[in-house]
Amino acid sequence: MAGAAVGTQYLPWPRVLADSTPGAASDAIAAAAPGAESQPFDLAPFGLHYRADLPPEQNPAETQWLTDGKADTLAGIMWEEHRPVREIEVTFAEPIPDLSQLILEVTTNTPTAKQDNRPTWWSRQYESFPGAASKSTDGRQVVFRTDRDLVVQRLSQYPPSFQFQADPQGLILVDKIRLRYSGTGKRPVVSQLRAFGVCSLTPISIEIEWGFEPDQHDRVFDGQIQIYNGQLDDIKPLDANAGVSLTGPRQWRSVSAQSGRRGIQAQVLYVANDAQEVKFKPGGDLPTGSTGLLTFHPNRTVVTVRTAAGNFSFAPRDLEAGEPLLVRSMGFFVTRCGSGLSGLPYQRQTAAKGLETIRQRVRHLPEQSIARALADQYTTQRKPYPEPEDNPPMQIDVPDELASTAWRLAFWHVKRRCIKEGDTYLFYIWPYKALLGQESWRIFNALDLLGEHAMTKNGFGPWFKSQGTLVARGLFFDKVGALNVSGWDLNHSQGHGSMLYAMAQHYLLSGDRAWLTEHLPNLKAAAEWIVGQRNLWLDKVGPNSWSAGLIPPCELGDYADWRSLYQTNVFYWRGLKTVATAIADVDPAAGARFWDDAEQYRRAIIKAVDRSILLAPVDKARDGSCRRYIPPQPYLRGLCDQIANPYSAGHAGSLVMDSDCGAAALGLGVLPADDPRLDELLDVLEDRIYLENWMVRMHTAQRQPNNPDAWFTIGAYYYQCGYSQSALAHIFRDDVPNYLRSMFNQYAVDVDPEKGYQFREHPNRTGEGNGGDKTFEVGAFLERMRAMFVMEDADQLWLARATPRAWLEQDKKIAVKNAPSHFGTVAYEIVSNVDHGQISATVTIPARRLPKAVLFRLRHPHAAPIQSVTVDGNPWHAFDQAKEAIRLDGLSGKVTLVAQY
Repeated sequence: MAGAAVGTQYLPWPRVLADSTPGAASDAIAAAAPGAESQPFDLAPFGLHYRADLPPEQNPAETQWLTDGKADTLAGIMWEEHRPVREIEVTFAEPIPDLSQLILEVTTNTPTAKQDNRPTWWSRQYESFPGAASKSTDGRQVVFRTDRDLVVQRLSQYPPSFQFQADPQGLILVDKIRLRYSGTGKRPVVSQLRAFGVCSLTPISIEIEWGFEPDQHDRVFDGQIQIYNGQLDDIKPLDANAGVSLTGPRQWRSVSAQSGRRGIQAQVLYVANDAQEVKFKPGGDLPTGSTGLLTFHPNRTVVTVRTAAGNFSFAPRDLEAGEPLLVRSMGFFVTRCGSGLSGLPYQRQTAAKGLETIRQRVRHLPEQSIARALADQYTTQRKPYPEPEDNPPMQIDVPDELASTAWRLAFWHVKRRCIKEGDTYLFYIWPYKALLGQESWRIFNALDLLGEHAMTKNGFGPWFKSQGTLVARGLFFDKVGALNVSGWDLNHSQGHGSMLYAMAQHYLLSGDRAWLTEHLPNLKAAAEWIVGQRNLWLDKVGPNSWSAGLIPPCELGDYADWRSLYQTNVFYWRGLKTVATAIADVDPAAGARFWDDAEQYRRAIIKAVDRSILLAPVDKARDGSCRRYIPPQPYLRGLCDQIANPYSAGHAGSLVMDSDCGAAALGLGVLPADDPRLDELLDVLEDRIYLENWMVRMHTAQRQPNNPDAWFTIGAYYYQCGYSQSALAHIFRDDVPNYLRSMFNQYAVDVDPEKGYQFREHPNRTGEGNGGDKTFEVGAFLERMRAMFVMEDADQLWLARATPRAWLEQDKKIAVKNAPSHFGTVAYEIVSNVDHGQISATVTIPARRLPKAVLFRLRHPHAAPIQSVTVDGNPWHAFDQAKEAIRLDGLSGKVTLVAQY
């Protein structure tokens, strides 16, 4: 989102004009030829502008965080990313008074204190511009230029662990610039504000083709093209006879044609190398193993194509190696002019290579097991599992001793750390011995999922007691109804939505109506708080802002960023939706109202996601074609790791936002399971983020250095698996092979065999007190493994949805007893006689609440299709061969079924 605004509608991005001049600093902003020296580059056209002389409705709503209530602000710019700036030029409508009456301020990317690192729009404090100003001879233009000595002096004032080396050219990294006027006379009017970085623009001629597949010939591709951080010359049709005609400098009409290539040709000037290096002193606050040199790409050029048939963006830099971009899901093909390549032949050539994505490869291989995952990480010479001192109420009996023991031991690792002090169980997140809603919720949820309801019922006490007295850090408007319990809890703002979800889950899994009635006021107040925060934020930013309808930006946790993360919003939405279901049992009207609020919330998230996926460049997957990507938050065009402040994620690096805190959470119900946007996101996540990160590379070199198949186990994770939502996203999509790989890989990399298979906070850290014995991660594993046996999916109940195929080889059995669900207690036993073409089972259907459907899956070891089914000896036709699932609707009590193969 960039450019001037009229009302609340954003206009197309202005061009970077070739005849623009940076005052007295240099000659022109002309496009540099390849290999030319860097030129000043005006970044202003790609930001949000504020001008005091315009009516308020003509300034973008986000600029309220630029003015920050300062009525003396004359003008300003704010960007989505931190931009490297060296010079700022201000032009006035008339000669200005003394320079001393002008105050130029910026917000930079550098933190001010540990755990107070907030390099975002919402809360960053302004600093005076570290440089000097000079005025033109006619008095109408002022140029502010950085002074490197002042930059060095400014950096020396930061805490030692946050200091970095000043840029050799004196560039500073800013995301907001504002000019204030301290005089008492008539306020001067700013007619233009520009900000110059230093980089070179490289020309590239590109072809964009569409409608080349036979089923696309009749689709309408009328559209327009825009550019961000670059320059776009006039376009022309690829083929004069292909039905494409220009309707403006950047617009076209495209109708079906019998011959020729439909598309356009464009000359683009783009930033070929925008790498910005920031050199910190190595220390404990940097990503593990970091040398202190962090690199990001704040000026990446992005081209956006909008058509009636679909939209996408791409980075011209991705064409440099000569490989084209095939965006098959949208029907587009992008290549350099003169390549001789076109869409349909290239698509066929790519398909003929037989390349596959990681997810496709996983589906074709034997399923991951906990034995292989552990062996690949630690070899088979690791210490044996200790015997847990207690077992969960939900019992499993499976033909895999490692899996069975891991289940029981994980439950014990959680339970032994829930310490009763006085009359209350305290759900600390060991080893920190802290109540933290953002992570404690998983411990509550895991225990309730496994049937330990008495402890959780008692453990909610501190949250109920403190409700409404504290509120997490963020742009929240009040604390009435907020679920926060402690100081540390306040910088982990995801906790409110997660705790509300855990509380609703407690009722739905236990059926404790008396508890629900007693705490109905608490639950309703917590739900009202979410609704109220969303509505007030919507009023503040307006319906057309990128973050409209989301909760206000808030602090994530240890990284101390204030963001509108999609994951945080998903957890808040899920808490609201789930509590609506629970409340409806005792207050149907309130339940229906909150359900409607949750649906409006879901739609608002999707609206923001649609903007994100449009403006983020496509990423090439391992099958040779490109996928659209959903960044982890609004106001971000692409991978956070590539374009955001490199230090904004503290010890984990910015990649943690794309991976563990990324948009995969949308797969928990916000996006439909079969949504193509989710499909493409998961390919980027598995093919790039979860396979090419430094943690996986390090583990591969250490544990499987000469194994070409190491990717199968040494993959599917990054930095903190407890936050990752990929496994659950896979199972919601009914992709069992990828669910098993993700879940077991994350389990294996988290446990520490040398410490009794305790869970680590991070895959590279060991020992209690250093992220060891971390109960949040244990809860995450139990939640994911429980979904293998019992899983609620909206108003459906899945049984044995994702049990490994090997568990139903001849004479093997799977048994589940005393399993809580939203619909009541579940039990079943499956016995395999596949050598004689039969699998039989007994199922106890839950009776407390009627599910819309009960789906019972029998995963044949060789994926053989079910031929017939009997239930209690009678023919039963409600089964799906493709899904390997039997529908048990309309039944009650204990039933016996037999599937023939």
